Amino acid sequence: MFVTETDNDALNFRISATKAGYIEDPYVLHFQNRNSLPRPPLINRGTFVRTWSIDALCEEFILRVPGMKQIISLGAGTDTRVFRFLAKYGPSKFVYHEFDFLVNCVKKLRVISRHKDMSDLLGGPDGFKIDARQGTLRSASYNLTSMDINDLAKQPLLEHIRPDLPTILLSECCLCYLSVGGVDAIYQWATSTFPSLMTIIYEPIRSSDPFGAMMVRNLSARGITMPTLSHYDTPDDQKKRMREYGFSFCNALDFYEIEKQWFSQELVKRLNHIEMLDELEEWALLASHYCLVYAISKKCEESIKQNKDLSDHNTKLFPF
Repeated sequence: MFVTETDNDALNFRISATKAGYIEDPYVLHFQNRNSLPRPPLINRGTFVRTWSIDALCEEFILRVPGMKQIISLGAGTDTRVFRFLAKYGPSKFVYHEFDFLVNCVKKLRVISRHKDMSDLLGGPDGFKIDARQGTLRSASYNLTSMDINDLAKQPLLEHIRPDLPTILLSECCLCYLSVGGVDAIYQWATSTFPSLMTIIYEPIRSSDPFGAMMVRNLSARGITMPTLSHYDTPDDQKKRMREYGFSFCNALDFYEIEKQWFSQELVKRLNHIEMLDELEEWALLASHYCLVYAISKKCEESIKQNKDLSDHNTKLFPF
């Protein structure tokens, strides 16, 4: 099943980047398997840009939006961001919700139940409840639910999700597997449910050029299609759809732009010290075919503007 294969790819990329020293993530190492082999520097660098940029946006939200927040991660799979954030910020600043297919949820539940450093972040054995058959976990700070993402907007709001909280809707290469209409339905649901909303999307772009066409062929050979890819093929296409969804601020950058615009000289030096990139042209080509999209509702934007001094990030995430 491709949903498991693509999550395994992302998992092994994160394990490789962690072992190489790009990412500090002790929790992802609990998912190691025989396919967790070292990846080339290009893959490690791309994995770092993906992880760093999404972390930076989420942490800016956590720091600058007052009170309790919630993060809703679609198709989260084996992602361990929730545990890294709980270890860094504790459970008082946010509640983290993840949704994925049953097979991916069950895999994650097994790992959580076997590793004390993960379960302790959820309050220990008495701090959470697992239903392995249903693929669910419930706790005060983290909730995992098995669900087809297409059904999210079709059913009543789950009781543990609060529409009154400022919310991040996060899709790391998830919504691109849905139909255009399916994605529209999820954003119609999200924008009407959460007045203070920020969304973050990571997915491929530029499928119409030779490199992008090769990327599509490689995915197709594995039985994988991304219906929205050709529809939102450029950063401008991505920004246009966010404006149409009603967000007051939106931005979209490819990974090469993120590295050039957001990374400090010190960070670039650190990355080059870990692994020097010899294939600079190849890196520029690869990085230009993956995009980070983020958009903010008017109410969320007002909160971020009022609390600029609460941030400790030296980035250019928001122009306000």
